Amino acid sequence: MTSNVSSSHHFLIGVGSNLQPEQHVPQIIQQLVKRFRPILVSRLCYTLPFELQTKNRFINFVAYFESVMTPQQVKAYFNHVEEKLGRDRSAANRRWVDRPADIDILKVVTSQNWSDWLCDEAPKFCKTLAPYLQGMAQEVVGELCGKKAALSDCPYFEVRLEQEFFGAHVYWVGDKISA
Repeated sequence: MTSNVSSSHHFLIGVGSNLQPEQHVPQIIQQLVKRFRPILVSRLCYTLPFELQTKNRFINFVAYFESVMTPQQVKAYFNHVEEKLGRDRSAANRRWVDRPADIDILKVVTSQNWSDWLCDEAPKFCKTLAPYLQGMAQEVVGELCGKKAALSDCPYFEVRLEQEFFGAHVYWVGDKISA
């Protein structure tokens, strides 16, 4: 699932939605696939709000992709997707309100350091994430490293994606990954 492009970056991202998440999460995945393919996606887990006062539960997932874009360019694209789906990024309190899309870079590693980081440092890194993301991140890292992690113990959302659009561009944890 990786290329030989030496100037590329490997991205581990966290994604969530708690405003109509069953509608927005497939749209987020579609936008990610349009720009970054292939991507590897963890299970889509229903989670309770973390550091946010709301009654709306989230659907969260962790994903991996490789890109020649810089981290700044990737984050700008994420902001664009969030806004396209209705998030007001100009609101001063945007961190504390419900959101249709929240896409964050969890970790960026350059290609020359990726192999060493993946199996040595990544498992420790996953334990530093917010508790609701740890299991999903471990799923993705385990899949990439060839060491199957236990699937997240969470109520999960099963999404049906249009096969003709997504084709071989989305890999789910547990699927076979081709190089």
